[in-house]
Amino acid sequence: MAPRLTARFAGLALPALLLPSVAQATILYALADFSNTGGTLYTIDTDTSAVNLVGTTTVAAGYGLADFNGRLFSYAQVDSDRVEELDPTTGATINTFDIGLDIIGEGAISFDAAGNGFLATAGINTPTGSIVSPSLYGFDIGAGTNNLIGQIGFVIDGLDFSPGGVLFGLRQNNPLLGGGGELHTISTADAGTVFVGDTGVFGTSVSSAGLTFAGNDLFAIADDGNLFSVNPANGTSQLLFGTGLNNVSGLSALGVEVVPEPGLLALLGLGLVSLVALRRRQCRVESPSSAANDPRRQITG
Repeated sequence: MAPRLTARFAGLALPALLLPSVAQATILYALADFSNTGGTLYTIDTDTSAVNLVGTTTVAAGYGLADFNGRLFSYAQVDSDRVEELDPTTGATINTFDIGLDIIGEGAISFDAAGNGFLATAGINTPTGSIVSPSLYGFDIGAGTNNLIGQIGFVIDGLDFSPGGVLFGLRQNNPLLGGGGELHTISTADAGTVFVGDTGVFGTSVSSAGLTFAGNDLFAIADDGNLFSVNPANGTSQLLFGTGLNNVSGLSALGVEVVPEPGLLALLGLGLVSLVALRRRQCRVESPSSAANDPRRQITG
């Protein structure tokens, strides 16, 4: 009886476990008003289109926003070497990390699930004045170290990991070079790229501005403030709305997690109710051995 009971319960719970999941929240952070002295941090509600000021930042020519474990980071390309941690409630810099990377130029920043940092950058090596080809670097904010992973071949202006641990990058929009707005996956082992699709995410300048996963949902923002949803499977995008922001240089979901849909919880609850009912039914059915030994069931002559 017990094995059949377990099988029945598993059959009830299985459809619930196969349901898709949804993002718990849709609040994004955007770094805007790009300048050599700082910028402005905003929140964007993707459901209501509300844009709210968080505060000004002192991240000098900051590019990219990245989140890890509820913490928000950007890279200050004017104050080279520096990754800055921002207070998500005020925009103020609360920690500064020298990672020993003397490069001024375009790029993006992200962290994997283990806290390893990645920086896609291109520009000028400040000590030597030499041109740095678009490349992917790894870095450790605790140790203050970095390592060159490999050359990407084109400038990236948006960078983030999917929930499955795949690094996605949004190619910079450059009318002279073409290919702007392309979505690629990037290997963290050798910086090799795989073309996913053309997002069509273009702004008013050469910057594509920002890319972030919020749970399983992928968002991109152009430097002119237009916010898009992007299909990570093929790169197709849909314009959601204009945020009204200018010179956007980073986007982050700040630790939005994937949680079960309400339907999942409801079906799991149904499975538990069914389990209780089946156990009660089991208790009413007597086993053959107990029935044979019951004096009330014995035939008297």
